[in-house]
Amino acid sequence: MALNFDTNKRLSCLKGLKPKARDLELIHRYVGWVNSVVEQHKGPRIDQFRVSYFLNEKFSSSIDKWIEFALRKGVQMLELNLLEYAYYCTIRPGYAFPHKLLGLNVEESSSSRKEESARKHLCPDSPSHQPCVCVGFKSLRVLTLECVDISGEVLEYFLRSCPVMERVSVYGSSKLVNLRVVSPSFALKYLVIQRCSNIESIEIVDAHIVSFAYDGGEKIRLRLENVPLLVEVSIQEHREYYSFLSMDVLFASLSSYISQLEILKMNNTILVSYCKEYYVVPMLPNLKYLGLSFKDDEALMQLALFLKASPYLQRLVIHLHYSVSNRKKRHFTNKRAAKCSHHYLKKVELVGYDCSTREDELVKYLIKTAINLEQIVIDPARRWLYRLPKRQDAARREEQARVHFRQLKVDLPLTTEFVCL
Repeated sequence: MALNFDTNKRLSCLKGLKPKARDLELIHRYVGWVNSVVEQHKGPRIDQFRVSYFLNEKFSSSIDKWIEFALRKGVQMLELNLLEYAYYCTIRPGYAFPHKLLGLNVEESSSSRKEESARKHLCPDSPSHQPCVCVGFKSLRVLTLECVDISGEVLEYFLRSCPVMERVSVYGSSKLVNLRVVSPSFALKYLVIQRCSNIESIEIVDAHIVSFAYDGGEKIRLRLENVPLLVEVSIQEHREYYSFLSMDVLFASLSSYISQLEILKMNNTILVSYCKEYYVVPMLPNLKYLGLSFKDDEALMQLALFLKASPYLQRLVIHLHYSVSNRKKRHFTNKRAAKCSHHYLKKVELVGYDCSTREDELVKYLIKTAINLEQIVIDPARRWLYRLPKRQDAARREEQARVHFRQLKVDLPLTTEFVCL
């Protein structure tokens, strides 16, 4: 049985409003609705428990009860999304995950030394641990926390206490400073850390991790060691964040596992722009999916390096971040792009296409290089800019890009399918 407390229709009337302007009556109505269902539920177990609404620490007592209820019922998938429109929210403090509910006594601290000391006192067999809640740990497979403050030691406690926990995703936690996934006994396979503003380090050692994704902007210390199953890595950043994570630093962290990667996403404009002519992209012999972002005039040269290093690449996704000022001042050229032929690339997606000369040249270069290319998908929408409904000028530019591409593809080979979203 699944309990999914999602109210997209109710929330639609709140889009675009600042937090102070939101309808508190609707929020209290939502909390009352969840409380009512939880109190009346008589079933022995639930498979999924999902909450998605604009909530903060003022509703901690209710949210604590929901978590305890879900764990008592042996929940397999626990998701708390407490602020769907978090992009516009500056209200602090937010809701903090109830470590006391888990029988933990963790002092609030951003200090790495105190955090390590607190970590040593966490024990799944603690006498203060509630037996009824502990039952839920044996079933929990997926934990998703959005806009929930959770510390590294509490998150690590979950990993140790949940023998079948395979997926963990944390978004927007200000309390997450250092995270250590260091044990072959952890069942964790998929780890996602997004927009945690105070994150300093992530260590993944002796683990069965298959997929790791980091989305943010902090200059973190990343350590990967003895992760033989790792096949997917995603490193991203956003416009309000600047990580300055150079490509050599990233590949140094992945050096022992770069050859086994099948999926690599680097939607990070700063990272890719550091790739110059003298830099050699390491061979990626098993790579099937590659995601990149470009924002400067080195796009073709950089792309050529990656295509040469990924001989068996099948799908390529490029996010385009070119600024208006750059389009006006510079002309796109592929003089420094290495000539090569790629035999396995079948599908290319260009996201953020806006019909500039440089982007048209990029399309032509890909068609010429990928000799067996089957499909090019053009998506003019830049969704990372549209948290609210699009402005009229943005919608107009997207339509102009679609019209331009329809005219451009008339001169392109008929053997390739062209799709414009």
